[in-house]
Amino acid sequence: MNHHHRLEQFRTVVVLIIFIRFVFSARTKEFVVDRFSPCLNSSNDKYTVRFPDQVKYTISKNVVQLHGNFNVTETIQEPLEMALITNRCSMDMKSCEQFNKMTVSRLCSVLSNEKNMWTSFYKSVDPDLRCPFQPGIYKFINSSSDLSFFRNFPLEGFRWQVYMKFYTTKNKAKREIFCLTIQGSKK
Repeated sequence: MNHHHRLEQFRTVVVLIIFIRFVFSARTKEFVVDRFSPCLNSSNDKYTVRFPDQVKYTISKNVVQLHGNFNVTETIQEPLEMALITNRCSMDMKSCEQFNKMTVSRLCSVLSNEKNMWTSFYKSVDPDLRCPFQPGIYKFINSSSDLSFFRNFPLEGFRWQVYMKFYTTKNKAKREIFCLTIQGSKK
């Protein structure tokens, strides 16, 4: 193989690498959180878990970090349940439809599982989030969650709302103890 042919192959490989990096970087977009707060349709005062100064957060490069503290006003113990309700909305937020709903029962078992993807987040709260949750003030200490997995979802063209609703189901009576809403889009 002559020198000229090798140089052409090298140029082709370089152009191909530049093209792949350009395409990859164009697809590597950020999931931007517009709102992270207690649910707006209810009073924070009725909940067992309260955020006195709202939910403080920062987000950069798909990592959301929570700041500040929250209060637990009474002992919270099993049976606990969490519902994640995802709504897909138009960009102007004039119309929304439920996209998915998932319920997690026996929440304390999930929290105590060391292999859970949220374990490091739960451990970043001081004092540790362990069942039963005792009344008191809990602080976020380097509490962050990587949202980069959202980049692989077909999120373009929509705004997304996620409601995280926590319930106690003691004595078969379901009572909402906290609701958090997250709203964002892929930018």
